[in-house]
Amino acid sequence: MVRPTDPEDYGASVNKWTDIIRRGQLGKTKELNKTRKLVAYTIASYANPDGTKVYPGIARLAVQCNISYSTARRTLAWLRDVGLLEVVKRGNSRAGKADEHRLIIHADILERIEVPTPTAEKAAIAKLNEQNTAAGRARQSKAKALALTQTSANQPVDNKALALTQTSANPDDERPPRRALITPISAHTAPQKPPISAHLGERPPSLKTGTHPAPAAHPPSPVDPSSSSVRSVPREAEDERRRQLRELEELMAGEAWQARPGAP
Repeated sequence: MVRPTDPEDYGASVNKWTDIIRRGQLGKTKELNKTRKLVAYTIASYANPDGTKVYPGIARLAVQCNISYSTARRTLAWLRDVGLLEVVKRGNSRAGKADEHRLIIHADILERIEVPTPTAEKAAIAKLNEQNTAAGRARQSKAKALALTQTSANQPVDNKALALTQTSANPDDERPPRRALITPISAHTAPQKPPISAHLGERPPSLKTGTHPAPAAHPPSPVDPSSSSVRSVPREAEDERRRQLRELEELMAGEAWQARPGAP
């Protein structure tokens, strides 16, 4: 339906018309607002500078705006209802001709759609810039903290410097080293017994008299066992050797008795 001719011409140039489209809120939701603005800018691209000779078809708008046919048709109807488009001439679908429109701005357009004032628009832009700047600083701080953490994790730890820092931070905790509770083994070791070989060449002292007998003569040099002298060893020499061993055992037993704890 063609809008009745108003006593005042509401025709608008492309610049004025796109200024309203650019600043206005054409829908209650973001998706609806973006769809209507996209269709409106596409329509304006077909108009002459004075806003006349606009006749893109519905199918063409749907394809170029990547929307459905029904969405393009509803958007054209909404632009006519709010006073932004006016049908100048009906087309002929059989002949492949679309309706011809022209761009208009109705007198009460500000009551039909929301168009912020330039001051309100500048305030909204400034607020959005501040939010974006704060978000950028937060991202930079987070990136620096992450990089510092990774760098410190890859560096080796200086144990000496860490121990020195802890010691200087807590000087009152320094204590002298405790005495060793374990006595060296040498302190409890019993006096070593003289080797048996040291007494073999001398006569041990008598336990009753406490005198030392005269040293015995050196043992005879070894002889060949096959000789007759080995078989003819006198019995007195064997008895003397046994007696020396017995006295040596008594001497060692006496020394062990005197070395015991608590001995007089």
